[in-house]
Amino acid sequence: MSIASYREIKLNQDTSKKHLVVTYHPNGKIKEKGYQGYYADQQISTGAFVGMWYRYNLQGQLIQSTYYHNNIFNKAFIEVKKYHFNGKVKSIERFNNYELYETDAKAIGQWKYFDKNGKLIKAIQY
Repeated sequence: MSIASYREIKLNQDTSKKHLVVTYHPNGKIKEKGYQGYYADQQISTGAFVGMWYRYNLQGQLIQSTYYHNNIFNKAFIEVKKYHFNGKVKSIERFNNYELYETDAKAIGQWKYFDKNGKLIKAIQY
């Protein structure tokens, strides 16, 4: 059965089917962390990123968070938030879930950009 014939893809809620992945910078600080999981029908996808992933710089400061929303076929998306050095959101961008469907990354929704004080400076609708 092809992936196009599925109407809905649901993550297996059994926690043994998802696991925490943590990578480290050479200095021992966390570089990235998040969960990988498996879909109920493993012929579709295995080891997919699920939920929230966090990326940190060498000093251990959060620089990016990425949310993988994979539950509904053709409505799955990836939302990426980047952060200023002071911790305020720098940008919010949303893409089709190109990793799940093996398509080109395509912008969707409204992308927002903020100054270092958190003030919205630009919004682009895709």
